[in-house]
Amino acid sequence: MMADLFKAWRLNRIVVALKNSPVRKFVLGGGRPFAPPKPEVLTWLYEKLRPEVEALETLLQRDLSAWKDAKGVKVPDRFESLAA
Repeated sequence: MMADLFKAWRLNRIVVALKNSPVRKFVLGGGRPFAPPKPEVLTWLYEKLRPEVEALETLLQRDLSAWKDAKGVKVPDRFESLAA
């Protein structure tokens, strides 16, 4: 949320000013949730990020095979109502 980001950047005065402003909902509102990603988008992302994951795997000397395959990826529950 933008308010948290502004506070992290120590811009508390802006947060206070926006809370009293007509643009409050526009700037500080969360908006509607994102739709669930399409399976082909997930597959593309996993393929695009595979070299990064493999490099991290080497660096950490850990098995990150679960991060390399889009199969079996479950869409979070919060998206279930949007998918219907």
